[in-house]
Amino acid sequence: MPNGAINRIFITCLLLLSAATMSYAGPIEDLERFYQNTQTLQTEFRQLQIDENGAVSKTQEGRFWMQRPNKLRWVYERPYKQVLVNDGQQFWLYDEDLAQVTVRPSREALQNAPMMLLSGGPELTEKFKLQALPAKDDMTWVGIEPHDKEGDFVAARMGLRNGLPAVLELSDSLDQQTRILFINLRVNQSVDAARFQFVVPEDVEVIGDSGSPDNAG
Repeated sequence: MPNGAINRIFITCLLLLSAATMSYAGPIEDLERFYQNTQTLQTEFRQLQIDENGAVSKTQEGRFWMQRPNKLRWVYERPYKQVLVNDGQQFWLYDEDLAQVTVRPSREALQNAPMMLLSGGPELTEKFKLQALPAKDDMTWVGIEPHDKEGDFVAARMGLRNGLPAVLELSDSLDQQTRILFINLRVNQSVDAARFQFVVPEDVEVIGDSGSPDNAG
């Protein structure tokens, strides 16, 4: 999958994970409360690409860590490895097969992106329209539609089980479908601060300005 597509899925997913909630008053209330109460999150995930016939065309697996505000690490481990890190100042994308690292300032990389909501505040309703959807598969569901129609995804659906996100479904502007299943999700447990630091490996190409000699390989 191209780096840009992975980047978009990652950013979209991080926002929607950061917005979920723990309550049974209703799906939207669940979404909002989880967003307010969660300080750290860690989970394994399985990401499925769905073709036009509803069949799975590609499967990827990995792990994800988050710590508010604005610290994230998303790792694709299988079938190939890519690492995406936001350290609060810079956003890093490392493609191991290409031996290439792309780095951009966080604010520039994430402007007008769903991941902005990780900092908290009123952005959730300012950027997105939320809609309670019918329950199915033993989950409550929230529809999430961006007000900005120029973004990379046109619709998303978050399924919550027992107040925790279990499934994220994304539809992009090309009618491509992505389904992400969260496995063994834990909230508000200690996360090693090193997870959110990125050190450029030796002998890789760096695209962009790291802005710090400490990150040089």
